[in-house]
Amino acid sequence: MTAPAPKTLEEHIGFHFDRARLMLWFAWTHVRRHPEEGLETTLRERTQLWRIAALPAKPAGPATEADYATPACRARIEPLLALHAATSGDADARRFEEGGFAIFRDALEAKARATFATCVVKPHGAMGALSYDPPTNETPTRVGFHIDNPLQPRSIFDDPDYLRGCLLALMADAEARHGATELTTGTWLNSYPPFLRYFPPEYTVRNMSPDQREVRWGDGTWGQFVNARGCLNRKHAALFRQTGVPPFPRRTSWCTFETLRQHLAAFKPGAPA
Repeated sequence: MTAPAPKTLEEHIGFHFDRARLMLWFAWTHVRRHPEEGLETTLRERTQLWRIAALPAKPAGPATEADYATPACRARIEPLLALHAATSGDADARRFEEGGFAIFRDALEAKARATFATCVVKPHGAMGALSYDPPTNETPTRVGFHIDNPLQPRSIFDDPDYLRGCLLALMADAEARHGATELTTGTWLNSYPPFLRYFPPEYTVRNMSPDQREVRWGDGTWGQFVNARGCLNRKHAALFRQTGVPPFPRRTSWCTFETLRQHLAAFKPGAPA
């Protein structure tokens, strides 16, 4: 099978455009259903638009009130608020989505050009697709882990044994560095069967939270709209627009290293998902 080609700069710019449009559509739709929340709060707390476009130098994580108060940020926010006031009575989000995209287009393209090199060739450390946060005082034996795709344009699920190795490496590192004995994450992948096959019933059943369908700003929700090549997952985006809810709800779970290692020891690469 021919390996997929890495995405081009034009595709990377297009991804930034497509993702912003989806977030603008969602924000207008959400405020139509929840007018008490307001557009600015919705965009801050439920999308990544400000971090992508209005605050291009902001590192990962939620922005502060001081960030939002900067002249550069207000120069994007104020026209968008005015546009929303003019379009909030429309039958659908099309005028708001188009006008909002025009407000952010230059910033989105600049962000895409600045991030292209690191988005196409990502570092691939010992833990592969995974990283983790150290334990906290509240959970001194538990690490919270994160999932990325350093194999782009291939999927982390293409090689059935890949994530097994990533999980084993993460546990070894967290155990050696922090004495950790448990791991947890909150992600849309906890509703995705090819991911869940790597985890024991303690994780997939016993400790799994209910569906968390409320859209938040992080990749725990928005990551499902990115495909293996780092472009928009158009199937998932279309379902979102049709139903108003993400196809894969975010859920949170945890398990011990002991049960996960036992499960992975019996894991059979190549078995059906």
